[in-house]
Amino acid sequence: GAFLVRTAENDSSVHAVVRRHVAASQARVTALQSAGVDEGTDLGSNTVLPLRRPRVALLGGAGVGAYSFGWAWFAFDQRLGYPVATLALSAVNAGTLAEFDVVVIPSVPGAALDRGLGGEKDALVAWVRNGGALITLDAATAWLANPTLGLARLRQRRDTTRADSAAGAPLPADVPGAIVRATVDTLSPLLAGIRPDEVPVLVFSDRIYTVPADLRAGEAVIRFAPESRLRLAGYLWPEVPARLALSPYLWTERVGRGRVIAFAGDPNFRDLWRGLLPLFANAIFLGPSF
Repeated sequence: GAFLVRTAENDSSVHAVVRRHVAASQARVTALQSAGVDEGTDLGSNTVLPLRRPRVALLGGAGVGAYSFGWAWFAFDQRLGYPVATLALSAVNAGTLAEFDVVVIPSVPGAALDRGLGGEKDALVAWVRNGGALITLDAATAWLANPTLGLARLRQRRDTTRADSAAGAPLPADVPGAIVRATVDTLSPLLAGIRPDEVPVLVFSDRIYTVPADLRAGEAVIRFAPESRLRLAGYLWPEVPARLALSPYLWTERVGRGRVIAFAGDPNFRDLWRGLLPLFANAIFLGPSF
């Protein structure tokens, strides 16, 4: 990816800052004498949005998946080198939320999340609508997809039962861990710096989501591949590929002045999926700005 650093909007230290980071990253620097371009959008256009340095909170405490919390914390501390404040569910309120631009919810069952938030769930919803960026991982996305919450048009798939079962036993869908192919929307800001148009992702749950009938451009950022090209490794129940195919892995939408970004799985799983780290980073750094 590329960053545009505008000198007029920064103080005189901007050149020293750029030199320091160029030395550390070995990035290439090109000086531009004008914001006008020969083709495409002018760099001074109103459609070019500035990036804000986000203040990030990572929710934790009773009920939140300890592994998912730890993986996210490790990603911030060791992989991204970016400061993050940990915030217990019981500490969430309008006052504390006002100190942050991004809130990350690790994997947590919806019932536990509701209990932890208590009466402050409405404060979190209002914070998003007023400009906050909410990022949910794995099981927390099922909570986000609940229509009673009113924060996303994403929905969890509800499947019919076996036709040959008198007891109405559901078809098995809890995948114990498989690697599948997913296709990406290369025009999404969340894919900045990611070159392939397909990525491998992990399926490790029974949660499958559906997109709304009024799907808008840029919302289903990553979707699982068609059924015939889905599986890369591991075991899928025979009924799963047809359900999982073309369903969303990474979803985002505007909510009022804010944004929600939802991962169907955990991109930080055991710090093994390094190829998905840029997705998590883009959600953190770009989510509040586009």
